[in-house]
Amino acid sequence: YQTTNGIAGGSQVIQKIDGTQNTEAGYYARVQALAKIITDAITAGSTVNVPAAQHAYDTLFVKTGIYKEVLPMIVPEGCAVIGDELRSTEINALKAVDAITTPTHIKLSMYGIAHIKTIIDNIILNTSITKTPAGAHMTMDTFSGADASRTLGTYTGVTGTSGGSGTVGTFNIVVGAGGAVTSVTVATGGSGNLVNDTITITDANLGGGGGANFTMDVATIAAGNTKTQDTA
Repeated sequence: YQTTNGIAGGSQVIQKIDGTQNTEAGYYARVQALAKIITDAITAGSTVNVPAAQHAYDTLFVKTGIYKEVLPMIVPEGCAVIGDELRSTEINALKAVDAITTPTHIKLSMYGIAHIKTIIDNIILNTSITKTPAGAHMTMDTFSGADASRTLGTYTGVTGTSGGSGTVGTFNIVVGAGGAVTSVTVATGGSGNLVNDTITITDANLGGGGGANFTMDVATIAAGNTKTQDTA
């Protein structure tokens, strides 16, 4: 076939044929029948007579136990998850009180849930969605020093500017005694950020008491969604 179609010998795909193996009964007839579906559809210029696709399904059997997972828990299309018994197999979200939970686990779960909330209508209607962006900042470190002029308080939904090329999300920031930032929680992660990018929050967003601008670095980022959506 390759020679007939002008494919040079050095470029041909190697085909190994085991002459000791017998062809399964009805094999050629089946191949011809399947090929005829394609040629008939091309000849007719229509897919009306093309049979519906037949999909294989996967079943994952989960043994008895309690399984803690970072949200969102993704079950691929055509896959069923079945436990040993109704009450002896438990799969649920990893909580903050669980011993193996880390701050990163919690942020990944919350970020996933928050994004699902924004696209739930699209999921129900099976229309195009906005993917979880790559480079969302998940945790922050390397806080700049305290400034006595910085106003004590809790500031929610604060945004800033990046020294990199990413889009900055929003933060909930707590300023403690002496003007030291004691806590930074990511509210929305933005996109396109890199680890060690420096983000600057102006003093105007932290009470406007006359202190220096606050800076911090991106410690961890999310990989984002690289899957291709099928809305057919």
